[in-house]
Amino acid sequence: MFQIAFQYLNPSRRRGKVLLKNWVAGSDISEPVNEFTLENNERLLVLMCLRQREVISHLSWGRKGDRAGTALTKLNLERIHELSSPIKLASAIGSGYLNGVERFFEGSEVFASSGECSELLDRLCSNFAEIDAYVSESIADYVLVDELTPHKKLIVRQEHDAVEMALRIAGMIPRKSYRWSPTQQGEKSIASFFSGLKPERSGEDDVVRWDADKIPGFSLVKKELFGHYILKNGSSTLHTFHANKTPLENTLGVDLIYFNESHKNFVFVQYKMAEPQGKTHIFRFPDEQLTEEIKRMDNLLSALDSGTPDDVSSPVATGFRMLGDPFFLKFCPKDMFLPDQNEQVRGMVIPVSLWKLIENDSSGRFVGPGGGRLLSFENCPRYLDNTRFIALVQEGWFGTEEVSSTFLEQVISEIINTKRSLILAAKISSDPEPAASIVATRKRASKKKKSSRAGRKPRGRIGLSKF
Repeated sequence: MFQIAFQYLNPSRRRGKVLLKNWVAGSDISEPVNEFTLENNERLLVLMCLRQREVISHLSWGRKGDRAGTALTKLNLERIHELSSPIKLASAIGSGYLNGVERFFEGSEVFASSGECSELLDRLCSNFAEIDAYVSESIADYVLVDELTPHKKLIVRQEHDAVEMALRIAGMIPRKSYRWSPTQQGEKSIASFFSGLKPERSGEDDVVRWDADKIPGFSLVKKELFGHYILKNGSSTLHTFHANKTPLENTLGVDLIYFNESHKNFVFVQYKMAEPQGKTHIFRFPDEQLTEEIKRMDNLLSALDSGTPDDVSSPVATGFRMLGDPFFLKFCPKDMFLPDQNEQVRGMVIPVSLWKLIENDSSGRFVGPGGGRLLSFENCPRYLDNTRFIALVQEGWFGTEEVSSTFLEQVISEIINTKRSLILAAKISSDPEPAASIVATRKRASKKKKSSRAGRKPRGRIGLSKF
């Protein structure tokens, strides 16, 4: 169980407006603060005055970031919540709610360790129900996370990363698209990352069913996908499906399949855990499990090459890909899952075709100090980080060409029985007839233009009528 440390932020009015504007716009926000130290079992509760000085308007959990200057640290603000009833400190202290703990609210920013601020937090939670609810929910979620074994936490973290990657490919802001809380979903334990997301009720929405059926082959595999989750950010919607027949403790890893509707292509990412060695992380090979999985990918690639898309009779320019191999590996450190974190795991994303060259390389580049072979951030000839990979997938440079409806069925059938957690994600347009709507919009615009012209008098005639 964690202890709660405290940070008070009371920025200038101008700075508060900037932070508030960025948060409303969906941007990540942070603030440079005096250097502080958190113990391993401490989490940082941040009370912020963003709308008016000395009036607490927002709560968040803080995470220590990089150095922000001499004796300064960047404080990343996550899971931000706006209070429905802001707390005026003068009134709260005058009423006795915070009497005796005024020292925690002096100046523009104050930090206190969990040992120093226990009385303060007791008073805040006792007198302000909204703060108590905010803290209690996170405590309950963390209790469930603490019950997970290290292996389960790693798998949940990879599932989390796959969802974050899919949202970013879809051009959506993760922390604006979902709120993770298994206790809010009534869960007593965590079976996967999706235990903390609200599932879509089957058959509830005809539009939802219609959207999902636009994924080639979805009708053939929907019985295998036992979880459907809709993540929204403004007008953008990401359909996310989950399938795993294996208990979390026996799950070997995570696979992400992303369908890009704009370019009608699939991309497949398989997660591989790298182990720490000194200041880096390494993946040792040959790896029997990965070798078997590569064979399955090769079989699928052969089937893909021999198949013909149902609705494409000849090559089209929009089907061009810089790399037609849809299979990628993401090697990433064993990063533990934190419920409030909205960051991807740092990793190396490489095409399976490059992995095959690495595996068969005879130059000695991948030979470790003990004579075994390994891949690391340092010896990998080149790789894509999260940002570059996401950009290339977004723009359709990677992945399949337009595929037959049976391809997805083949992929999922191969994965579903391999003790891996499968995540299928797709950002789908909700307009059944985009072409018709565009035509209608143009007609309306044309009518409006003609109408405005009809009612407009020529300038010359206006001048003549006056004389």
